Amino acid sequence: MNWSRPVGALAVVVVIGAAVGSLLSLGALFAGEYVTSAVAVLVLVAVAVVLMSALGARSSRLLRNPYW
Repeated sequence: MNWSRPVGALAVVVVIGAAVGSLLSLGALFAGEYVTSAVAVLVLVAVAVVLMSALGARSSRLLRNPYW
């Protein structure tokens, strides 16, 4: 039980580090020569996530679940 606070703080630091690293990586990607393809891939991923979320929200099986 005494380890839960330090482990939680470590998890927060790791998530913040991953977010900063990914932002730096995206910045380097958009500064390079593959800007058009990078934007196209990110748009396709965003569209796929939105479509899958919309299809999942309309699922009757999800709506019949008593825990939602």
